[in-house]
This record gives sequence, structure tokens and C-alpha cells, in this order.
Amino acid sequence: MTSSTLEANKAVVRRYYDEVWNQRNLAVLGELVTDDVRDYGNRSVADRGPGQESVLTHYRTVMAAYLDFHIEPEELVAEGDTVVVFWVATGREAKTQQPFRVRAISRLQLVGGKIAEYRVLADFASLRQQVADGRVPDAREVTWRPQEFDATAKHAVG
Repeated sequence: MTSSTLEANKAVVRRYYDEVWNQRNLAVLGELVTDDVRDYGNRSVADRGPGQESVLTHYRTVMAAYLDFHIEPEELVAEGDTVVVFWVATGREAKTQQPFRVRAISRLQLVGGKIAEYRVLADFASLRQQVADGRVPDAREVTWRPQEFDATAKHAVG
């Protein structure tokens, strides 16, 4: 794949997180995911099969469980038709109103410039612990870019 294709794939993934998850704009979903997308971030995908409705169910489940849910992609890595995203989610757990900050990794496979497969691995153990303890770690504790907080790092972001 050319570097322009890799960058285009990353742009689609950025739009997916920004417009669908953060701006709550479901109208763009058809522009970003294939009709037969497989969303393995949703545990019940096996029961329903592939399709955009599976993504919508995953989305609605997350939005019902977590208020003010926001995803901050920290790093995107593209190779071939795959984009891996290291991200941090923030929000409040709906039942307790307890704020949280957790890390996650997603692997998205694109076909024809659209997301065809979505997998996610989130740190739910940390989420449960934060809700139980009532303590939200600060950004230094939950990041994929610790060098940004290390004044002695060679590549610290200013």
C-alpha cells in the first residue's frame, strides 16, 4: 500500500471516532463502515451477525452505560488495510455518575476505504476499580504517551 492509502485509512478511522463517537453523528456511519461490517467490540455480534445495525447496537450500549463518553485517539498505526488505535476513553458511569478514564486499543480493518471489521480491547478492570474506589487516575497515569509527561524524555511534547 502507498503511504497516501495508509494516511487515507487513518483519516477514515479518525472520522469514525470523532464524528460518530464524540460528535454523536450517526448520519455519517454509512460513509465510514461497510454494509456488512463486523463489530467484535459488541459481545452479542455472534447472535446478530454482521452489519451496520451491529455497530449501532454497540454504540447505543456504550452510550447508555457511560455518560459524557469521549474517545481521545492518542496514536494510530497503519499497515496494509489495518489501522490500530491506542486511545483513552473518559466519561461517567451511568449508574453511579462516577467519572472514569481508561485505556483501550482497537484494530480496524478497512476495505474500499471503509471500516469492515472492528475489534477493541479496553481496560474494563480499571474502569470497575475506578467506579468502586471513586478515584479517577489523572492523565499521567492513563495515557499511551507517557513521554509527554516526562520532562526528561527526548521527544517530550511541549
